Amino acid sequence: MSSQLNEIADIPREFLREGTQFMNRCAKPDKREFIKISQAVGIGFVVMGAIGYVVKLSESETILWVGYVTTIRAED
Repeated sequence: MSSQLNEIADIPREFLREGTQFMNRCAKPDKREFIKISQAVGIGFVVMGAIGYVVKLSESETILWVGYVTTIRAED
């Protein structure tokens, strides 16, 4: 029973130890690196927004087209 509790208690300890090692190894990016990362993220936002806009636009056109066709068929 005691060994099971020790194993369960070791999990958070190991996580904290590995987390502190990771944080100690990390370095703050310099200005140039930060600007490059920010530009890449900004371009990603613009591209994903454009894709979303095109998809939404095409969906609304499809809905309008289907509504138009069903209206014409209903009148016949």
